[in-house]
Amino acid sequence: MEIKPRSLGTGPTLLLIFVLPLDRSILMIHISIMKVATVADLRNRFRRVSAWLENGEAVRIVKRGRAFASLTPLPKTTVRPKVDFARQMRTIWGKRFFDDNAIRLMRDYDREGEEG
Repeated sequence: MEIKPRSLGTGPTLLLIFVLPLDRSILMIHISIMKVATVADLRNRFRRVSAWLENGEAVRIVKRGRAFASLTPLPKTTVRPKVDFARQMRTIWGKRFFDDNAIRLMRDYDREGEEG
C-alpha cells in the first residue's frame, strides 16, 4: 500500500492529508513543528535559542534524548509612554510660584469637608 501526500500546510503547524489508493479513505496526520534544543545548546548556543524565542517560536528542551521542558515566548507587550509630570505641572500652573503660606491655605481648603 502506497501513501501519497496530497496537500501540505505551512507555518508553525503542518497538516498532512494522505489519500490511500485502495479504498480512497483519507488519513489525516497533524504534526506540530517545534524547535528542539538540548541542554548543551542552552549553555553553548543560547543566542540562537533566544533568537527563536524572540521570533515567537516555541522551543522544546531535550535532556539525554528525552523532552522534559518547553520554552514558549511571552506575549508581546506594548510599552507605555512615561508620564512627564513636570510638563503637566507647567501646563496646569504655568509659571506661578506658591509660597508656604499659600500651600497651607490650599491644603486647609481641600480638607474642610473631610472632618465631618
